[in-house]
Amino acid sequence: MKYHHLAVTATLFLFSLCLCLVFVPGCGKASRIQGLVPAKGVVLYKNSPVEGATLTFFPDAGSSSEQRPATAVTDASGRFTMMTLQPDDGVFPGKYTVVITKNIPEKVYTNEELQAFFRQGKPTPIPEEKNELPDQYSDPKTSPLKVDLASKGDKTLKFELVD
Repeated sequence: MKYHHLAVTATLFLFSLCLCLVFVPGCGKASRIQGLVPAKGVVLYKNSPVEGATLTFFPDAGSSSEQRPATAVTDASGRFTMMTLQPDDGVFPGKYTVVITKNIPEKVYTNEELQAFFRQGKPTPIPEEKNELPDQYSDPKTSPLKVDLASKGDKTLKFELVD
């Protein structure tokens, strides 16, 4: 009986080990998408870096079926690195229209206001947002910003926004 219990325990241990070997390698960071190229740059407005701006690259009409929109957010120095699915993974080569916005909530609720909404059983209102950059850059139909990213070469971009 003692040996039977030991055999069952050993069998369960080996079975668990095999399951780990099968499933664990699939966990963790996903692999990089094939064909993406790194793209980075800086956004300036009135000759100053723009912090907290959101960039979106929209594939132009007639683009490759592989192309997808890509996004980035600028840091304090106005710098960005584009991503398609994972941070800093890059962009598919091709032609894009670039949209850049910097939306700031018009109302920031104080802690007391938030607690009052909670006590009254009311949902917190979502404040309207205001784009701090010129409107022409906020829509792919009106944005004059275009990029053509090749599969090779430097993809360091500079967007200088004007009123």
